[in-house]
Amino acid sequence: MKLKRQVIYDLLEAFKKIDDCKFNPLVTYSLSKNYRRIQEEITDLEKARVSLVEQHGLDKRDEKGNLNQSELNKFQKEWQDFLNGETEIVLTFLKFDDLRLDSNKIPISALAALDIILEQKESK
Repeated sequence: MKLKRQVIYDLLEAFKKIDDCKFNPLVTYSLSKNYRRIQEEITDLEKARVSLVEQHGLDKRDEKGNLNQSELNKFQKEWQDFLNGETEIVLTFLKFDDLRLDSNKIPISALAALDIILEQKESK
């Protein structure tokens, strides 16, 4: 599936929030596969971020310990543009009921991020 790169970071945060939840073994397996794929993508995204930091000289500070504000602004714009771009990732879909909200306390912010991997029921 194609996702904005920012969504990958949002998914990682959501997975951290459900780490203590209890799911059936098949759901746990699917979630762990998704988590590994997200971590791999994050590794690649971080390499791109570090490269951009170095490109703008933000890995160095002046004699007063300050960053070049002009370069910082350029970096922030380029990084935001990059995060708004899309990437291809294979994730396993889950059913909403798989989350077992009756026994798992999953924050709304995590549910919102996880919505991308939840199968949508067709309305009749």
